[in-house]
Amino acid sequence: MGMRTMTATRGIVRYDVARELGERWPGWRVRLSELDGVSEIVNVDDQTIVIDMRHWPEGLDFACCHALIHLDWSHTEGGGDSFTVEQEDLADWVARVRLDIRE
Repeated sequence: MGMRTMTATRGIVRYDVARELGERWPGWRVRLSELDGVSEIVNVDDQTIVIDMRHWPEGLDFACCHALIHLDWSHTEGGGDSFTVEQEDLADWVARVRLDIRE
């Protein structure tokens, strides 16, 4: 795992999802689309993350951060068509930590 990208805003250090995507995952793109029954698709073949915002009340930064965690933790390497419940729970938890979201 590399160093997290942070942005300073009015003295507060904040995680910058867009910057992380550009610096650590160059070539990857994020698209918004209504998906059939899933919240996100991480397509390794064409380096695209597709997000259905209807499933993300936490917002776009959270959804993107969640998807990047799947890439960071190599969840896409199993070759399956979906993530496990454990992988989804881990991605949610780490995204909340990175974005400083408290439940």
